[in-house]
Amino acid sequence: MDRILGSTNELAPDAIKTLLKKYLQDPDAGFSIGAVGALAEFHSDEDRQQLSKGLGISSTKGAIRLERLDDAQAIAFETLSAKPDAWQHGIAIFISKSAADEPPDVLTELGEDTQAIQEIHRHERLFDLGVGVGNARFCVRTGDPDLIKALRASLGTRIVDVEHPLTKVIVAASPHRVVFSQLGRIEVYQKIPIHRTPSGAHTHLLPKLAKQKRTHFSNVPIPPEHQPVLTVHPAHPLFDNAGERRTFNVSSHNKFQTMLKEHGHSDYVFRKEQINHAVLQGDAPTAMPPARTPLQRLATRIALRQLAHLNPAALEGSLWSQHFRNP
Repeated sequence: MDRILGSTNELAPDAIKTLLKKYLQDPDAGFSIGAVGALAEFHSDEDRQQLSKGLGISSTKGAIRLERLDDAQAIAFETLSAKPDAWQHGIAIFISKSAADEPPDVLTELGEDTQAIQEIHRHERLFDLGVGVGNARFCVRTGDPDLIKALRASLGTRIVDVEHPLTKVIVAASPHRVVFSQLGRIEVYQKIPIHRTPSGAHTHLLPKLAKQKRTHFSNVPIPPEHQPVLTVHPAHPLFDNAGERRTFNVSSHNKFQTMLKEHGHSDYVFRKEQINHAVLQGDAPTAMPPARTPLQRLATRIALRQLAHLNPAALEGSLWSQHFRNP
């Protein structure tokens, strides 16, 4: 069994570090740390610059720093999008649950943020908002005496999955958000948006999802007893950095497919290859063995969505779209 369970190739810690360096230098790649409904995302801006110390990038809107890669593993994956002709992809970096922290599920003061990426922020106070999911801590950081007083008044209470008056205070004050895992941290400096997701570094804190306390969605093939501590988001063929639709980019698609073949789940990769071959050969769906697992069913649907962009003539008039292209 490979170190990456079910993958086609193992990535040692040094190789993971090399991979992360590559994507940190890619202005079209993004990163996220956190859980379902509670995460920070780092997307590059024009003012991006490498950190002078450590592995990471900073900008006026936020920063990312990665470290402690010794126990990390990785797997490339694809998932369905709500858009019927689209999909998402990424590279999940994960660790054993036994190595994870047990974070609080109530508002907790952590003291000065001595690990802040910029030295100027290392005397500001860090407060864990109490998401309570083991793969990451979702925090706010501030030096504002009034906000510190308000936060301290609610210590020990649940504020994430209930309607708590402190949340409006936090949104109005817009302190820095700091989300960190055992692999690193993302810091967000720009204001908390009210109406739409901004470009550059930002956070999402959605109580209805966060209260489910899931480290990741079930269709991301992370092995049992493991959990993600970072997700890399390479350039997508259908969407730009802001998530806006663009003309299908074959180069971006091919680059990720190479990564998927090398470091994806072998069962998933094999099923996609089967579907691609069958469609391009003109075989009927009934000629294919039925999908045996949820991962194989996912591979079938995504392979057909991708073929609709790569070779629409092969699908046109065939039975494949009727069988497997349901959203």
